[in-house]
Amino acid sequence: MEGLKDPQEDLRVLSIKAIDLNEKQTKDQVLKSLLDIAKNDKKTIARANAIVKLASTGDTSYKTLMEESIKEQSYNVIAAGLAGLTKYAPAEADKALASLDDDTQKHVTPLMKRFSSQK
Repeated sequence: MEGLKDPQEDLRVLSIKAIDLNEKQTKDQVLKSLLDIAKNDKKTIARANAIVKLASTGDTSYKTLMEESIKEQSYNVIAAGLAGLTKYAPAEADKALASLDDDTQKHVTPLMKRFSSQK
């Protein structure tokens, strides 16, 4: 939990990746922190990893977050949003990816694969 508040983005990212959402005791607290990071963190890699972690819950209440992420400027955030949306609505994710310009698609596609392999 403390790692999510660390000023170093690499430590926040490591903390996000290490979170076990099956641990019921801390899950509610962690989800609130992850949502805050996903929406507000200044570092896009931390935001992207929080988005992916939230998508891994399978909770459809995060679908809007995924859709909004696709409208961002950061390739990492866009890719995380698309990777997350794929878990909820694969056809919508495909359509959203196709709607991006060629340059963005070129950068986002490999990132999506990386984020999709994360838990």
